Amino acid sequence: MSEGNRALGRVRFGRDGKLVQANAAAAARFGFASPDELIAAAQQRPLIQPLPAGEPSWIDRYVDIDEPVFVEADCSRSDGSPWSCRAAVLPPRRAGAEGPVEVDMLLLEEVTESPHILDSVLDGLPNPVFVKDEQHRWVILNESFCRFIGHPREELLGKSDYDFFAPREADVFWAKDDIVFRGGGTVENEEGLTDARGRKHVILTRKTLRRDASGRRLLLGVITDISQRKEFEEKLRESEERFRRQQEILEEGDRRKNEFLALLGHELRNPLHPMRLAVSLMRAACAHDPKLARAHAIVERQVTQMTRLIDDLLDVSRISSGKMLLRNERFDLVELVRTVLGDRTEHLEGQGLRLESRFPAGPLVVNGDPARIAQAVGNLLDNAEKFTDSGGRITVTVERDVESRGARIAVEDSGIGMSQETLARVFEPFVQSDAGMRRGRGGLGLGLSLVRSLAELHGGTVKATSDGPGRGSRLTIWLPRPYDTGDEPADAGSKAHAGPTNAHRVLVIEDNADAAAAVELALSAAGHDVTLASTGEEGVSRAVAIRPRIVLSDIRLPGMTGYDVARALRQQRALDATYLVAVTGFGQDEDRMLARDAGFDGHLTKPVDAESLERLLASLPPHRGA
Repeated sequence: MSEGNRALGRVRFGRDGKLVQANAAAAARFGFASPDELIAAAQQRPLIQPLPAGEPSWIDRYVDIDEPVFVEADCSRSDGSPWSCRAAVLPPRRAGAEGPVEVDMLLLEEVTESPHILDSVLDGLPNPVFVKDEQHRWVILNESFCRFIGHPREELLGKSDYDFFAPREADVFWAKDDIVFRGGGTVENEEGLTDARGRKHVILTRKTLRRDASGRRLLLGVITDISQRKEFEEKLRESEERFRRQQEILEEGDRRKNEFLALLGHELRNPLHPMRLAVSLMRAACAHDPKLARAHAIVERQVTQMTRLIDDLLDVSRISSGKMLLRNERFDLVELVRTVLGDRTEHLEGQGLRLESRFPAGPLVVNGDPARIAQAVGNLLDNAEKFTDSGGRITVTVERDVESRGARIAVEDSGIGMSQETLARVFEPFVQSDAGMRRGRGGLGLGLSLVRSLAELHGGTVKATSDGPGRGSRLTIWLPRPYDTGDEPADAGSKAHAGPTNAHRVLVIEDNADAAAAVELALSAAGHDVTLASTGEEGVSRAVAIRPRIVLSDIRLPGMTGYDVARALRQQRALDATYLVAVTGFGQDEDRMLARDAGFDGHLTKPVDAESLERLLASLPPHRGA
């Protein structure tokens, strides 16, 4: 134990409250010849008891203090005679880096003795400390207090707060002091203080009511300057507020972006809708003229490409805003990939590319959204086609991953390959390879980013590998497989097969004249009886009059919206068997939910081709809801 303050008795207690160390002054104060005798006697009977006595144990009251606490203690000398002293309990310390907690106590003096020793102890404390009488006059001040206020001790003693502080500050100090004088105990206050140099401080003052030997009531105050902490807290608050405002701006910008993209998608899909239907109708007419067939193929490819670009842009926006909803089911991955390849084989071969495929024997069941997995595989094929010259090869492999109980879909090409720099960023949005850009094979750079997002939404991963520029690439999707059953889709053997199409009475509600005419041409050519309406009100009126088997309605109609149309038709008992389908450029998941809630049975996103319309009509149940 340090030998500082030799004139003062100093004792040290362990965490259990037992005396473990003392100096010679403390031993003499208790009437013992040596510290060892004092410690030994303290093991037999209590020699010092800080007040107040009782529970909790006095040591428990001081293990968490961070500044000295002044107490009075009842003591017992070696001969058993009682005496009282004022003492200072110091903040706890550890005996060594990992040692137990210990608490030191300075035995300042007997309460009947001169207070000059108390003054010397107070001057050694780092915190400003003051003692006031009931007239709010300072009667004891330590040196730290005088330095903090900025006035010498002799100017301060006997004066009050109003002699040195602004009235507004002094009012607060007096009011808080009065609370302690009236109620006793200990009170902590956060207060503002301006020193002699005009510097403003925020202080935490701990005020305690005490009595001296004559019974006079005194207020003991210990000050901690928390100005820097409060300044930091204020800067932190301002920073958090700036961050909150910036976050709101970003969220508002993101919301407006999504609204703009949704509107943009609707406006771009609307003109594509009649174009795609017209292209479908022209296919047979152009088949016998090579020049017209070539021109038709060009238009069809560009319409398809434009549709894919719009879909990718909107899908990336939906995923980034957390609005992509999966319609999960158990399905055969082999069958799905075969279907995707079957839809694209003719086109790829027309580009001079050789398409190869490798599949496992038997089904390979996964759980997910088959439409989104097909979209991801399609994007990988688009990427391989874009960067592989005519005469090249594309190989699609579907296989079991026995070790991880997963499934892999790999699309490998013999194209331009990728550098290590491109591989590191290939799945980031809007990233395109420099080699591809130089060869005129750019795009939005969203296709592979969308593949990664779709794979991750299914709990899977995607990776790209390449031996370098000019040596082809391999992109692999890994998907988890369910553990509970074998390789049988949930609806194996029970799929409904569309039979031959019957002629139906169809009502088309569409304000875009070209789109309405294109739908009418496509459905009339297939033998259906088509009626047109250009407004919601006209559509409801004609539906009541002709009782169609199916209504194809746009959503953004002048006046009465498509949602209003659906609600109105569902109020007509005579139309209970009518099947309602929304045909709209709004294709996000929330748009489908709105359509369903309004009463629509189905939802088609523009542009829609003739084949899709015919499949829809062929799949109609005998009665609505069947």
